[in-house]
Amino acid sequence: LAGVGAALVAGGRTMERTRADIERSRSLLREAVAGIFESYNGLNVRVQQQQQLVVRMAGRLAGERGNDKSERGLFQRFVAETEGSMNELVQQILKVAKQSVEMANHIDDITMKVVEIERVATRAQKLADASSMLAVNAKIEATKAGRHAAGFSVVASEVQNLAVESRVFNEQISELIHEVRAEVDQTQLVIKELASQDMNLALLARSRADELGHEVGAVDAHIRESLETVASIAADVERDVAVGIRHLQFEDIVTQVLEQSALALERLTGGTSHLGNVLSDGASAERVEGAVEGLTQACEALHVKAEQQNLEEGAVELF
Repeated sequence: LAGVGAALVAGGRTMERTRADIERSRSLLREAVAGIFESYNGLNVRVQQQQQLVVRMAGRLAGERGNDKSERGLFQRFVAETEGSMNELVQQILKVAKQSVEMANHIDDITMKVVEIERVATRAQKLADASSMLAVNAKIEATKAGRHAAGFSVVASEVQNLAVESRVFNEQISELIHEVRAEVDQTQLVIKELASQDMNLALLARSRADELGHEVGAVDAHIRESLETVASIAADVERDVAVGIRHLQFEDIVTQVLEQSALALERLTGGTSHLGNVLSDGASAERVEGAVEGLTQACEALHVKAEQQNLEEGAVELF
């Protein structure tokens, strides 16, 4: 019996070391779970901060702050101002095109006036030719009449000179009218080409403004869709973090098991040591029976389980 008692005492010391290992495991587990919980919590906080940052940036672009014009988003305000400038430019181009058409019509009127002036100049040229012919005939008749028609001959000469000067003057007028008409025709071509270009530019600007409006609408819709996606991702992360933290409740279960196992080992160690001492001392059967009963109760305590063994039970409060 003395040998059995010594063995039981040695077994008690072994169980004491085992209990110390359990305590050390509990400490390591507690530290690890605390670190994981802090990491999960930090991850959730960072995701929320990221979501808020994205929402603020997108909101500032999309104009989520309000309907007042001064509070509209930078993107919408820029687009609105650009669209307004484009519309003003289109209106100015249309106005210039209209004025160009009107100017072309005025040039047409001027061309008609120039044609009329040419007609008048032609008539004046004919009158000058007729006057010259009349002066020649008058000189012929004066020559036939002799010296009695000398004064008439002088008048005929002056009329002839006047006709010559009129012809020269009409020729100069005709040349000027021809030059003016050429310039008017060239100006008319330039103005018509300018009016056509202005109209095409106005139509192109109007089309581009409409395209810009559609593109802005598409960008705005994409921003709103992205905001919804970011919010959905943040919600998914928060839900996953909650699930992960809930699964960390295994630390409570393991801690309970380890605590009760440590307590049972402590009792078992005490019972074993007590039984070993009793046997070593050669005590009475009654004392041996009491020591055996205490050891039996300590063994039964090892089978006690933790109260909570389901990770799905209970709620998790993150913040």
